This record gives sequence, C-alpha cells and structure tokens, in this order.
Amino acid sequence: MIQSFTIVPIKFESLPDPPYAVAYVLLDGAGTAMVNFVKNLDLTDIREAARKLAIGNRVRVVFEKERKGTIQDFHYELI
Repeated sequence: MIQSFTIVPIKFESLPDPPYAVAYVLLDGAGTAMVNFVKNLDLTDIREAARKLAIGNRVRVVFEKERKGTIQDFHYELI
C-alpha cells in the first residue's frame, strides 16, 4: 500500500530522465515500508498520475529479469 509518493519533474544526477515516480510502500505482511520507482505509469498528465498514486492505493512488486543485488532489482507497478 502506498504510504507516500512523489513525481519528480526535474533532472538529478545519476537518476533517470524525468518525469519519474517514486513511492514509499508498505507491502502486505511487512513491518517496514520501502521506497522505489513506480514504473509503467503514464506521467504525461501529472495531476492524473498523482491521483492514481494516491496514498492507500496498492502496488505489486515486479522483479527485473537480470538482477544485480541492488535496490534496482525490483520496482513497483500499480494494481
């Protein structure tokens, strides 16, 4: 479940080209929330994207095909 989120509209060094979304998520059965990117979300309309990322909305974890043992081995997608 999304605890908080942000949509980043400007470029930061070593991060993806904007816009991109990041969410702080508490997964079912977990005691600690984790932050990561939210992918496969249309960010062309920021207000609409923010509505979809609302606190309380649910996500699923998607693991990358090639894993490197880093936080980037997975991302979130809205359910």
